[in-house]
Amino acid sequence: MTALKRIWWSMVVNNDNTTSETSQGCSVIARNHEVPAIGNSPGSEVKGYVFIEFPLPWSPKVDETPNFPTELLELAKQYKYKIQAIISPDSTLTQERITEEDFPFQVLIYQKPTGPIKRYKKLELRAPRNLLKNIVKHALIGSLEKIKSYLISSSDNKLTDVFICIHGSRDNCCGEYGTRLLESLRTKNLSNVRVWGVSHVGKHIFAPNVMIFPEAQFWGHLTSQVLEGIITRSIPIPKVVPFYRGTIGFDPPVQVLELEILKREGWKWFDYHRQAWINNENEQEGRFKVMIDYFDDIMSMVGSYEGYVTLIKSEHVLSSKCSPKIRYKVSEVTDLTRSVIELKTNKSKDRLERGVSCD
Repeated sequence: MTALKRIWWSMVVNNDNTTSETSQGCSVIARNHEVPAIGNSPGSEVKGYVFIEFPLPWSPKVDETPNFPTELLELAKQYKYKIQAIISPDSTLTQERITEEDFPFQVLIYQKPTGPIKRYKKLELRAPRNLLKNIVKHALIGSLEKIKSYLISSSDNKLTDVFICIHGSRDNCCGEYGTRLLESLRTKNLSNVRVWGVSHVGKHIFAPNVMIFPEAQFWGHLTSQVLEGIITRSIPIPKVVPFYRGTIGFDPPVQVLELEILKREGWKWFDYHRQAWINNENEQEGRFKVMIDYFDDIMSMVGSYEGYVTLIKSEHVLSSKCSPKIRYKVSEVTDLTRSVIELKTNKSKDRLERGVSCD
């Protein structure tokens, strides 16, 4: 048994062997009832993530864990970032080590682009505890010259970071299924892929939950085989549709429309830079007109999709041993149309100025 598994099992002990539905975990119930994952990714209000390596065990609220750098919380709120604890499966990091004043925390920052989304910008750095807040602040506002001695790498490298929620003290399903998935994936030896355990990412009914950066994809209810196929893009799109929660940074109606586009375009859809607009005229009825323009790498517009998205709360309420009431939304896309832009020059940087941007 690995160190990660030992820590997990020491945190959560479950002796309930009953098999009735209400005795099962929320993730199992949601999966059995095919609760849709799409539309459950953080929206445009989130500008990015700050991941900080921090040893297990974590308290149910990770910022209440002893010695957690709570000085970053106000900073994250100010700049609309999420703070997450992460841990490498092979980490030997201890609580005793991080209390040293000059201990260099490993920090990964993923920032949403200001325009169309294809990949988030990555900054990776090591920062001593006594300078951590100032260094992270400079990173968030783009003052990289002031912290260049602490930078390890930027978006230039080809690494993919896979974050799997293993926060067992927050939810049993995350701890159990997330840890299993992490342990399985780490044996795959995928090229240019780093695997991390991460603290609570929201919506544990979809455990195991996975975020993939820099593409900012959010997935749920994954198996090791499906996750490997997603990372390598070797699995047919129809087999991953039920697991997609959405692109981080797009609002739920956009996430829903994008899934329908993904079914048509396939994996190549994620190679485009995508920008979206929402018409909120019928928001109270749960109906939105959504438009997504997509661009190539030189920012020439390739085409545009638009359609109507209906997103409403299901009348069906589920129950599990860890979530007495599981409420969820169902969605529908109608009148989906596609327009292809034929440009006379590949240097065009046209933008459509219409609707309400969700960036």
